[in-house]
Amino acid sequence: MSINEEEYILVVKVAPQHGASIAPVELKLVAPKVTKVEGPYNEEGELLEFASAGETYFYYASLNVNVCSINPKQISWAVSYDEKEVDDAYHLFKGGKIENDKIKISIQIKKSKDKFKIYAYTTILPNKDVFVEVEIGDISEVLFCGTKQWGALQKNMPTQNKVLTEAELDAGLDFVGKMNVGIMKRMGKSTVKGFYEKGPLGVEAVLSKTDNIESKVINNFYTGALSKLSFDENTKQSKELKNLKSFQDYFKGYLEVMGYFIERETIEAVDENIIMEVFDKKKHNSKPSFSNKLEIISYDYYGFMGGVQTIKVDIEIMHWTKKNGVAVDYNIIKTKMYIGDWYGADWGDINGWNSKLKGNVYSLNAFFWLQHHYGCHPFETEIIYESVDKIEN
Repeated sequence: MSINEEEYILVVKVAPQHGASIAPVELKLVAPKVTKVEGPYNEEGELLEFASAGETYFYYASLNVNVCSINPKQISWAVSYDEKEVDDAYHLFKGGKIENDKIKISIQIKKSKDKFKIYAYTTILPNKDVFVEVEIGDISEVLFCGTKQWGALQKNMPTQNKVLTEAELDAGLDFVGKMNVGIMKRMGKSTVKGFYEKGPLGVEAVLSKTDNIESKVINNFYTGALSKLSFDENTKQSKELKNLKSFQDYFKGYLEVMGYFIERETIEAVDENIIMEVFDKKKHNSKPSFSNKLEIISYDYYGFMGGVQTIKVDIEIMHWTKKNGVAVDYNIIKTKMYIGDWYGADWGDINGWNSKLKGNVYSLNAFFWLQHHYGCHPFETEIIYESVDKIEN
């Protein structure tokens, strides 16, 4: 029997029996070896031009023998990165499964390299000529993933449904407020509710019937069934923020502030005070306002969130250096913004000395009186807004 790496020659000789001789028989036994490596393939079986770091792809090894005649654990897999050759390859594992007369394996490459080589082999070391070279088409790294928050919800009058005493009213009301309270006192509760629901700038005027938002706000104010009325990223209220000019102007300022921290590589360390300082430095409001007179009737936001008291953002910032095989240099920021406020009335909704609009609007006066005389229930409101944006370096 002669042996080399590629084949075995087995010679079988049979001793003569009863004077008859049988010619020797040679059997050629081929040593299994990998002849080709293919990939990367996705779940749908498509051969891809590029791979992405951190994603899992499938690779196939073809052999010089019928794969059903071998144990898949005879196949070893290795990887080398960038320009490094087989001598620097890292052994990954052995095995795979048989599919279409090939050995199939899934491999995830996490390193953000420009390219890598996948080797498959049955020998002690990889064959330097049998591999597939794969280019990483998308290269990115996480700069920051976390939460930032600024502002705080009120803890005073708008959050309370305590009935105000005459002494408290006398101390808090201005001249216009005292006149408005006098008018409210002369009305019955049903009339006050009518102004709150149907008066100028009342709930029905500033909220739409879509998604029952109008009835949700009114019923919750009367019953206190929910401590928070939240509109998530799938609601009409969240999606329409993309069309609201005042909010988009605010959000552009927010992205500019985030870009400021990214450029200085300080996003990890900044706190609420620093965030507010940079908003001020950039001459941007740190929180959006939904009290724009031109938008009050056209959109729902003023009706349940006139002002904004708190912002919380879940942020993921990725720095991209390669996209679809092309060198780039930019950041992608994924934002999930929680915009918070209280739906509740304060002195500004009844007084008018410094606020001509509120002091002369019966629906807002009724809002105040229902909460602070009849004990209706204020509650927290929230809109959740999602956006994915590109920030150039």
